[in-house]
Amino acid sequence: MNRLKAYHLITCAANLVLFVGGVFAFPQLSNAQWVYTDGLEGMKVYALAACKTKLVAGTSNGVFSSVDGGASWIAASEGLPLDTWVVCFLASGRRLLAGTSHGLFISPADSSTFVWSRIDMPIQDREWIHSLAASGSRIFAGASSGVLSSDDGAVSWNKLNAAVTQYIVDALFVWKKKILAAIDEYGLYRSTDNGRSWKETQGLPKDNKYFPSIAKHGKFYFIGTPAGVFRSDNEGMSWKEMSNGLPEGTLARSFARAGRNLFAGTEYGVFVSANNVASWEEVNSGLPAETDVWSLVATATHLLAGTDGQGVWRLSLAGLPLRKRAI
Repeated sequence: MNRLKAYHLITCAANLVLFVGGVFAFPQLSNAQWVYTDGLEGMKVYALAACKTKLVAGTSNGVFSSVDGGASWIAASEGLPLDTWVVCFLASGRRLLAGTSHGLFISPADSSTFVWSRIDMPIQDREWIHSLAASGSRIFAGASSGVLSSDDGAVSWNKLNAAVTQYIVDALFVWKKKILAAIDEYGLYRSTDNGRSWKETQGLPKDNKYFPSIAKHGKFYFIGTPAGVFRSDNEGMSWKEMSNGLPEGTLARSFARAGRNLFAGTEYGVFVSANNVASWEEVNSGLPAETDVWSLVATATHLLAGTDGQGVWRLSLAGLPLRKRAI
């Protein structure tokens, strides 16, 4: 079985937190308390996603869903094999895609329950789908054997014709025709022609090329590495470390946006930056010490964190002692 990777996610646009008219900063965080949620006790939660009125969690025991903003969770794995690990999600119109240890699955997203069916792809029967991304109508999937793409709503798939993508794809990020693909043990590669050609980016760690999370926030790109968080000011061509305030060697496994603020899920809990990661501040009150956070998602009212064996925790954004700045 492949070494399990950490996964971030893409949420429905309607559920991204957009605080119009100001930028929230975090001068003090001691009063904001994380609260443990019901239904995922003791579980490893590798992916979280928000879509329409529901939240979904990908675990080593299938999919769970919540209709109360993440306060409680119930099983939502109908159609999945019993031993399925779910590690990433992508909302695509009225459907939800799930990357799993048994390939790619799809379910209607606007029904009362999730019913999953497997999508045929040119991969092995038990090949993992590690990452998902989309640009317009085109969908990309990072598998254990490279990057695949679909132009017809995930009905048919083709492998991208590039030797560098014939390996485990830990993370994907797509913006228009540009693709960033984190290839396990080989580094971060960038394509500007929808995957026809690739070039390795510059400035990231060379000794441990495991990059599990990529995000775009404003005009900047961010990536989690074993040496901390790095930022790109030129659409991923080159990178610079931006880990001020993080413990040394912090690996950010996931990112989530809340207005102009960026949250990072790490093996030391959750951190937040309000200044394009020039600095980071801890936001861990209520979490067990050094909680390993694998996934994050922000809704209009809460931040949720999926952990490695401690279920899902929820933080009220309204409970943070926020200070508002003019844009």
